[in-house]
Amino acid sequence: MTIAKSYDRIVIRDFAIDARIGIHAHEQINAQPLLIQCELQLKNGARQSKDDIADTVDYAALRQNVIDMLQARPYQLLESAAEDIARLCLADKRVQNAKVKIEKLKIFNDCVVGVEILRSADD
Repeated sequence: MTIAKSYDRIVIRDFAIDARIGIHAHEQINAQPLLIQCELQLKNGARQSKDDIADTVDYAALRQNVIDMLQARPYQLLESAAEDIARLCLADKRVQNAKVKIEKLKIFNDCVVGVEILRSADD
C-alpha cells in the first residue's frame, strides 16, 4: 500500500443509513441503523488544483452509490458490505486508498459493533 507524504483526502463521516444486514432472519427482513465512515486518499497529482468538480471525487455521487448499493440487496456480513463500498471508492482511478468503517448501532444495548477495512488500488 502506498501512502504519500502529501495527499488530498475525501471523507464522508457519520453517514447514517438503514440497511438489511446480518446473519439472522430478522436482520435480513428488517433494516437496521448503520453508521458509515469513508476516507479516500487520492493519488498524487490526481487533482489538478482547479475549482471544478470534474477534477476530484464527487462525494455526493459516491454517497448516492453507497445508498443504492445497500438498498439493492441484503448483506449477511458487515465485512462484505465494507468490501463493496471500498470497491466503489477504488473504481475512481484517482483513489489510491479507501478506508471504510461500518457500525451497527442498535444490535446490542451495551455496545456498538462494526468493522473497519483499508484497501489500496495496489491490492
